[in-house]
Amino acid sequence: MKSAVRIALAVALALIAQQMVMGSSIITMPTADVAPVGTVNVASYVVSFNDMPAGAPTGMNVHIAYAGIAKNLELEANVYDVNKGAPTQEFVVLTYKMLDETATRPQVSVGVKNPFGETLGGDDDATLFIAAVKVVKAPAPGEPFSPVVRLHLGLGTNYHEGIFGGAQCLLTPKLGVAALNDTNDTLIAATFKPSDKSPTFKAGTLGDHTWFGIDYDLRF
Repeated sequence: MKSAVRIALAVALALIAQQMVMGSSIITMPTADVAPVGTVNVASYVVSFNDMPAGAPTGMNVHIAYAGIAKNLELEANVYDVNKGAPTQEFVVLTYKMLDETATRPQVSVGVKNPFGETLGGDDDATLFIAAVKVVKAPAPGEPFSPVVRLHLGLGTNYHEGIFGGAQCLLTPKLGVAALNDTNDTLIAATFKPSDKSPTFKAGTLGDHTWFGIDYDLRF
């Protein structure tokens, strides 16, 4: 019986994690989440810079695509297209899942951001990180939906030097919120996914700036 309960909890955690992760890519902060093989997510965001000096860039368009390219391995590509002639930033992130989440332990992944020396925030060095994520509040198998809370915690070098993390909450099956800090800025987000097959619509703040965007999941 205990074995059956553990299996049911593991399945429930997997479904909850997929529901919160798919269509929920996060600007800037590395996480332990890794897309399953055959899954691709594409996203575009518009970021408006607030209170900038005269002549400085006023915003950027951010384009992100990630895919599960092998078992437990995700590749993410990023393009930050800053306006007013500022340099475009292009970089990739590789994330490898070391441990699956269970009822008693978090999912743990390691990764590298900017591994090929692309310019990221004026820095050409790679950023290494280790990250964990855990569902800490969720309805038990068979129970009606209730808010789901996931906590993120990570440790990084270089661009993300120090401790980073935050929380996501799925308030309803369609509406979520998040608060995350990547050691540089705090991101506040609200997300809305009208149906399982629809895009996810998002908006929020990143430090002193505001942003909105959309992402979409493809499964092959």
